[in-house]
Amino acid sequence: MTLQADAYWREWGVGNSREALLLHCGNAHSGAWKGLAGLLVDDLHMVATDHPGHGRSPAWDETRALHDQATQYAAEALPTGDEPVDLVGHSFGGTVALRLALEKPTRVRSLTLIEPVLFCTLKGTAAYQASYALAQPLKALIDDGRREEAARQFTQIWGNGLIWEDLPESQRAYITQCIRLIPASWPTIYFDEDGHFTPDRLRSLSCPVQIIRGEHSPNDITLIHQRLECAFGIQEQVVAGAGHMAPITHPEEIGGLLRQFLNI
Repeated sequence: MTLQADAYWREWGVGNSREALLLHCGNAHSGAWKGLAGLLVDDLHMVATDHPGHGRSPAWDETRALHDQATQYAAEALPTGDEPVDLVGHSFGGTVALRLALEKPTRVRSLTLIEPVLFCTLKGTAAYQASYALAQPLKALIDDGRREEAARQFTQIWGNGLIWEDLPESQRAYITQCIRLIPASWPTIYFDEDGHFTPDRLRSLSCPVQIIRGEHSPNDITLIHQRLECAFGIQEQVVAGAGHMAPITHPEEIGGLLRQFLNI
């Protein structure tokens, strides 16, 4: 393990020879993978990092792009040596996983993307303009210091289906704490300012890929997946009854898809 000492990670299945790296969504932490990891613990050695400003990892270094720092953490979590890993990323973590696979292709055996929020792939469409316009009130609330209201509204769209008041108080407090990091990701996931996810780069990906979404996820995800299906020449997998938080709400279904994809 080459993770820098102050970045936090969890691991399951220590001793298994096949390595996997799990990258969580925004407003969560590495513990989000606990249910899924428990189903695969006999087959994989799984490492899950906390993104910057999430869980027990250090705060986001605001002199850097959030996506750059998150990708650094992920790269440093790769096992020592040259062995490839099975890479799994959800939502924001899916965008980090895809970038890592593009930047370090020899280190990635396979890539599973669960609803990567790559809004930048929709540039030039009415859906892109509508999505970005819909996001602006969230940033306005954060800038106005109304972080709990921003967290409530964000969770209503991108959460696990529970209404805000039914979430545990500790979870509401954590999401409120992390919510300012959502717009911090926009320079990459909305604008792709550094050109990580251009069509040519996406088509250059050489490892096996699967993309997964929940049946009831926001329509933006369906449109993003359509772009990725064209780029990778594959067809998405859809988890019946699930929303955006499928790795947490439907770990058995996600685990089954991973077992089939990885042939384990």
